[in-house]
Amino acid sequence: MDHFSPGVSGAQEATARAEIQAPFDRRVIGTIGLASADTVEQALFNATTLFNARAGWLAPARSIKVLNGTAHLLAERAEAFALGIALAGC
Repeated sequence: MDHFSPGVSGAQEATARAEIQAPFDRRVIGTIGLASADTVEQALFNATTLFNARAGWLAPARSIKVLNGTAHLLAERAEAFALGIALAGC
């Protein structure tokens, strides 16, 4: 069973967890860490800081390369994504 974390840089790892259930049969398919108020504040701080640091933004050509790479990875893992979508009832 997979565990997913909020993954916020600078925040403590979540200690509380919630189960992720498939909508049709309520089978537990994973867990996710629950973000605390401090973790949410850290995430907002991180996002604001990165947004305001425009000098660190990727050039358009680099952004395109990253997005194309992401599309390639998604295509390679299409079956796993399809299974996840099916389990979620979408």
